[in-house]
Formats: sequence, structure tokens, C-alpha cells
Amino acid sequence: MRDFSECITQCGLQEFNYVGAYYTWTNKTVWSKIDRALHNRLWSDMFDFTHVVYQANGLSDHTPIVLTFPACPRPKKTFMFCDM
Repeated sequence: MRDFSECITQCGLQEFNYVGAYYTWTNKTVWSKIDRALHNRLWSDMFDFTHVVYQANGLSDHTPIVLTFPACPRPKKTFMFCDM
């Protein structure tokens, strides 16, 4: 775990702000937060509108993590023609 923690620090990774479930794994007796969505500074600069939702458990013992881009800007389409 120490090596993994150092790797996250050296790569400049941070956990996304999120909504939803706090615990991301369970065996029906123990609940833990072991699954996380991480990003670096470059991602933050380019996709600062990313929303992360930790959904409720389903069939798996892991919580689904969904990244959405609700305000993703789309480039304007330009109409071009050649008058001949």
C-alpha cells in the first residue's frame, strides 16, 4: 500500500469530488471504500466539468462509478461552400 500511495502522490493524482454512496465495496458484513475515481491536473484543466456518481450496489460487490460530462462544450459546426 505504501508503494501505491507514493505512486499516486508522484503522479499528482487526486480523487474526484463525487456524489452518492460513500462505501464502494461490501461482502455483506464489511463495508469499505476501496474503489475510487482519480484524476490529474491535466484532466482537471481540460475537463473541469466532470461529475462523478458512486451508484448504489447492484449485482456486484463493488459500487459502479459513473463519470458524466453534463456541460461538455461542443464545437460549433460551420457551413462552408464553394460558389463556382
